[in-house]
Amino acid sequence: MSRVVDVAFERNREDMTEAIASAMAGGDTGFAAWFNQTDTFEESFVRGAWDFSFYFITPEVCRYFDQPEDKNCLEIGYGGGRLLQASRQYFRHSYGVDVHAFADKVETLLRERDPRDNFTLFTQRDENIPLPDHSVHYVYSTIVIQHFYSHEIFVRYVQSISRVLEPGGLVNLYFADVRKHHGRRWLKYLTGGWRGYIEEARPPDARTAYNTLWMTRGYVRRVLAANGFDLLGFTDSFKRVPDGYPCRPGSQSGVLAKKL
Repeated sequence: MSRVVDVAFERNREDMTEAIASAMAGGDTGFAAWFNQTDTFEESFVRGAWDFSFYFITPEVCRYFDQPEDKNCLEIGYGGGRLLQASRQYFRHSYGVDVHAFADKVETLLRERDPRDNFTLFTQRDENIPLPDHSVHYVYSTIVIQHFYSHEIFVRYVQSISRVLEPGGLVNLYFADVRKHHGRRWLKYLTGGWRGYIEEARPPDARTAYNTLWMTRGYVRRVLAANGFDLLGFTDSFKRVPDGYPCRPGSQSGVLAKKL
């Protein structure tokens, strides 16, 4: 089974890297637009600051967090760095992992905006997060898990997150919710509800808007519980915050959990 998951992850990595490389042919505008529907990096970073504050520095997170100036955070799928740039204002050190091969470009963009040496980017070859055990206090991710080609890739990431989080640390993940499936074809919808997930076919162009993995809240809850997490709650997503709030709900749901 692990070999099947390895193949799915490698296909994911290759498709995403190829798609981003194609976007880079359009220069900085193409690179920025691939990760976020913006025309410039400046616009992307403004939107990233809004998204980070709206989704990841919430009153519920504050309820279970203290002394952020002494703590580290980790982003799963940092993309073009728009959220990680915002996180640098809230934590002692920000780590980011991604499968694409353009960490140097993102690092340059981040240092141009803030020269502090308070972030580290990693390029992943598998789902194992290249950080020591219990080395981070907060893990977050959005618009990433929905593009996994297999639910077992998600399981492996949760296992790795559990390893790097210190006890009492928080994980805040957004995923495509089966209940919000755009097609709502009854057989696929019912099957996904029963299994806990729907795995869609690979998109023909690896475009960011295509969701390949949908999961139920119940399935996500079970995976987290099996890996040593206490569920704190679920929430909804909205398109293009703040413009789309509250009238444009998104396809993602968020889950907040604490490492036991």
